[in-house]
Amino acid sequence: MKARDDLVLAIDCGTQSVRALLFDLAGNLVGRVQEGLNDYQSPHPGWHQHDGEAFWQAAARCCRQLWQQDDAWRAQLRGVAVTTQRGSIVPVDADGNCLYPVITWLDQRRASAVPAVKPWWALAFGLIGERSTVRAFQREADVNWLAEHEPEIHRRTHKYLLVSGLLHQRRADDGEVRWVSAWSRRERVNGRLMAFGVPVFQIDWTDGRRDQDAAPRRRLPGGGALRQ
Repeated sequence: MKARDDLVLAIDCGTQSVRALLFDLAGNLVGRVQEGLNDYQSPHPGWHQHDGEAFWQAAARCCRQLWQQDDAWRAQLRGVAVTTQRGSIVPVDADGNCLYPVITWLDQRRASAVPAVKPWWALAFGLIGERSTVRAFQREADVNWLAEHEPEIHRRTHKYLLVSGLLHQRRADDGEVRWVSAWSRRERVNGRLMAFGVPVFQIDWTDGRRDQDAAPRRRLPGGGALRQ
């Protein structure tokens, strides 16, 4: 396969929609699928949240529709980039399950009880007149709200993830915990773990390095091994 045939997949999970975009190495748009997000929840005034699994499902649907346009694209894929809405977090347990809806950046809930800062930091913030600013940031932190109002969920939380982290978590495999949940379940085809309808890029989370001896197993959503 010639280098000019290589493609890069961009997954854009924004506030209004999820998009799967394919580009060639010259930056030309090759394929595009978009799905609107119209199922946000607001159970109380000022709240704005969304089912974390639904973000993943929407991204998976967009990718499947992309491959339906031309299945050969999967074999041409050499990289993937993920970009998502900012400042939206979700707590997950050790198995990667969402314990609470994603609290989005538009959410207005505030914590009233916040953890105390170290005495030397409190002194420093007081000296520069920023103690109230720091406390305001603490009250805005969704983690502190969850710790105050959902203590059991906070206790069970293994990681707090941004939406980008959630998507990466779903498509990766750490060799110990299966972080991939394609279409709300792990899916194996001919013994290979699949996500977005293609072999998964498996990352060794234990030391942050790729296992070069296992390079043939390292896959990207969209198909094909990374070009060495």
